Amino acid sequence: GTHVAGIAGAAHGRGRGIDGIVPDARLDLIPVQIDDVLHGLEAGVSGRESQHTMLFVTAVKDLVEYLENNPLKDGAKRVINISLGFNWRTLSNEQDLAKDFANGDLVGQHKKSVVISFASMLQQWLKPFEENTLFVIAAGNDSEGLDPPLHAKWSSPFSYLGLEPSQTFQRAPNFIVVEAVNREGRRTVFSNGGGQVSAPGVDIMSTIGGRASNYAICDGTSQAAPHVTALAAILMELAPDKTPAEIVELITKSAIPDPSGQDPGRKTAPRVDALEAVLMAEPKLLTALADLNADGTVDDADLDLFKRHQVAMTSVFKSTLGSYFYDHNDNGQVEDNEHWYPRIDLNGSGRIDVSDQKMGCLNGKPVSDLDVMKKAWSTQNPRPFNQVASALGLSQATAVPTASIVASTKRQQCKW
Repeated sequence: GTHVAGIAGAAHGRGRGIDGIVPDARLDLIPVQIDDVLHGLEAGVSGRESQHTMLFVTAVKDLVEYLENNPLKDGAKRVINISLGFNWRTLSNEQDLAKDFANGDLVGQHKKSVVISFASMLQQWLKPFEENTLFVIAAGNDSEGLDPPLHAKWSSPFSYLGLEPSQTFQRAPNFIVVEAVNREGRRTVFSNGGGQVSAPGVDIMSTIGGRASNYAICDGTSQAAPHVTALAAILMELAPDKTPAEIVELITKSAIPDPSGQDPGRKTAPRVDALEAVLMAEPKLLTALADLNADGTVDDADLDLFKRHQVAMTSVFKSTLGSYFYDHNDNGQVEDNEHWYPRIDLNGSGRIDVSDQKMGCLNGKPVSDLDVMKKAWSTQNPRPFNQVASALGLSQATAVPTASIVASTKRQQCKW
């Protein structure tokens, strides 16, 4: 829980640590009581699966109690991160797990009935919060060694409520289920499949209790979910009039589909694209993105900064220094705290793109970082973008990709 909370909202301080995605967020932490489990032990309930079920019941009860006792003001919204599940993997070996959920198997039918029954109760309990609360659900970590992976809807009643497309069961539109991807952007071997989106879930650094350093690296769909939780909170702030269901739609529509051609049961869920989602929510933020000197407009001074950063980065790659330093505050000195990731990666590609051969995506189209500057160029500027770019040695060719390059790059970059 501490690790999950840190991913969403940790704040760097005292010269060490990490920033979460929304370090200024308000976090309400909902403790899960174990009284029911202890009572079950007293009554002779010793089976692991039964104990898991009882603990899950308690978690749901505590969640509903929190929601009922902490009403929101009119117009306010919140995001609930659900990084918990039945953890079937810990209760079965991989052969049994694959068999358990096969149609016709009595053990599997029992597990399915538990999930569906819980989901039916959740549907009734959580319906009153549909207009002001968004639930982000971890897809579960049951699938290592399984091909195809276990469908996420069987990992918990929350996932079932968010994923089940049935005429007899109404899916919750304010739920979003998150798979975990690795550093290559592929679903991890442990992540269940069938989620709506995917997010980073391998080698994630965050806060943790019980360690001398208070920080640790963990893996899991539990780590993927808070990435989406934090993004949802950002989108709710940018678009306060949108309902939780509409925020879910923003996140899913802006995500990048898996182009692998695999059958649906093996595909990775579309990977979240935070930049794309934010610009879909508020297109005017394109100006803030390209406004490098933060004076409220994108003009000659910003393009000059762009050029200076590009030169600094080019010098780094041509030397053995291997580190990027820049005099951000223009005081004539480069202090240790001015070692930052380059501010001019405007298209989210992870590099500095001034060529139409290397592009990221923005608004569903391949663009270079220089293209972003051009798109955000102030209409009040008496000097056109092309003129200023040319004077700085940034040729027009690098800012306007040809149709052939767009066609080929869009397939490679905007799809994954």
